[in-house]
Amino acid sequence: METENVESKKPEVKHEVKHEAKHDAHHEAHKKSVSNDAKQGKNKIPFWPALSAVLAALLLISLFSGQTVSSNAPGASKSLDAQQFSLNMKNFIQESLTQNAAEVAIENLTEENGLYKFSVMIDGKLAALSYATKDGALLFPQVLDVAKVAEQAKQIKESGATEAPPVQAAIKSDKPIVQLFVMSQCPYGVQAENAIKPVLDTLKDKISFELRFIANQKADGTFSSLHGQAEVDENVRQLCAAKY
Repeated sequence: METENVESKKPEVKHEVKHEAKHDAHHEAHKKSVSNDAKQGKNKIPFWPALSAVLAALLLISLFSGQTVSSNAPGASKSLDAQQFSLNMKNFIQESLTQNAAEVAIENLTEENGLYKFSVMIDGKLAALSYATKDGALLFPQVLDVAKVAEQAKQIKESGATEAPPVQAAIKSDKPIVQLFVMSQCPYGVQAENAIKPVLDTLKDKISFELRFIANQKADGTFSSLHGQAEVDENVRQLCAAKY
């Protein structure tokens, strides 16, 4: 009887040994898998933080270098040929300065003192003689001729007109007086005139509007303006048109 009991238990021992061996093998494989995943996790860099870091670096580079993404925008790092420069500058003045309220053209483009010198034509008339860097990044719509300005200052000093006229107190009235001071050949002056027109159309006779042109009176009674004699003539023409 005892012999039979021993023999009947032997298969159960073998089964338990095999089960434990399989169980241990499963745990060992699981440990290796977890270990491999952990090692791989150490080497992984999260995608979005990495991309954000790259974009931030590119942004800093663009800020310090002054370059833009668009190759057609003002600020390109290389010089533009005459044709491309004229096209870029025309589009810039027409869209950004005149708000497409006038037809702009760039004419008489030449090189002077390392810059492009050109005439800005608005609706077929000379509006300004301007300069710009050859890459189109910087525009100088008004340029002072040092020698001419010095000569004008000398003439004013010699004429004795050095003291400013006394300031008059503002006169109160029920109908406000609105004065707009511009230069007829200046793109910014044209833009100001276009911008104030809707205001005048709205207020109508509720205000008294006066258009004033900026000019200098010489000792001999004649006038000079920043953009030359052509601007003086245009000032007179517009004053006559407004009056008559």
